[in-house]
Amino acid sequence: MSAHTHDLTDSPFGGNTNYHVVNKDETVSGIAQRYGAKVEDLAVANKLTEPYSIKEGSRLIVPKQAPEKAMPVSRDEPPPLEHENSPDSELSWPIAGNVIKEFGNGDEVHRNGITIEGHEGGNVKAAGSGKVGHVGDIPGLGKVVLIDHSDRLVSVYAQLNETLVSVGDSVTRSQIIGSLGGAGQKVKPTLYFEVRSHAKATNPVKFLKTKHQ
Repeated sequence: MSAHTHDLTDSPFGGNTNYHVVNKDETVSGIAQRYGAKVEDLAVANKLTEPYSIKEGSRLIVPKQAPEKAMPVSRDEPPPLEHENSPDSELSWPIAGNVIKEFGNGDEVHRNGITIEGHEGGNVKAAGSGKVGHVGDIPGLGKVVLIDHSDRLVSVYAQLNETLVSVGDSVTRSQIIGSLGGAGQKVKPTLYFEVRSHAKATNPVKFLKTKHQ
């Protein structure tokens, strides 16, 4: 199963760390290599001692590494694109609705994803094919589903009322994975949607098709 991390700014997981849920047969050295971290840093952050035994399902702190300095861009050349969409990497909208909170800085907080307005009982669909890496509650975000896609993409669906998939399930694009809202809510339900490329939060709109489906 593909690994995954959480770093949701609207939850207690924001800051200078990611959280990694250990999958079967994973090792500390393998996790460190995956995220470009040092084994020693993982051991210190999680108070591990040699031989660094870890249990499936446990949550490890993965310290973020210092970002590399940006290379100067020549004025004669356009800046490189963060991501070029291809048929395999392009994602579909998980719900049809207006984006009411955008990615990036706003309201004195940095958001790692977007918030889409929906309706009570509305279906939430997988943005692309992949394997479910996490299903469960995260404080402040309610029920959450994470899907691991190809090319080291991870999509995050939060604030769900109901989940219809389990960890390890293979899903296809537009497959229903949950629903929004609950009886008696005074405001329209919303979906918090995040996309991570190589463990880095990226503006989901760059990966989404132009039109809702």
